[in-house]
Amino acid sequence: MPSGKIIKWMTDRGFGFIQEDGARGSAGDFVHITAMPDTEAPHIGQRFDYDRVTGMDGRTKAVNVREVTTWGEAAYL
Repeated sequence: MPSGKIIKWMTDRGFGFIQEDGARGSAGDFVHITAMPDTEAPHIGQRFDYDRVTGMDGRTKAVNVREVTTWGEAAYL
């Protein structure tokens, strides 16, 4: 199960990208807000655990996304 952080988020479109820990230079895994049932609006740097699947187009996406820390906790790390 990968862990990573949000590197880009487009609130108006409801999607963004999670970069796995240690994956420098990666564009990240696509993630849609519907894959984050317990999160209202993620922010850059917020950490998540997730499962990675490969779509029919060959691109990876994050599913079953679970928050690792809350915004308040992340500020103290």
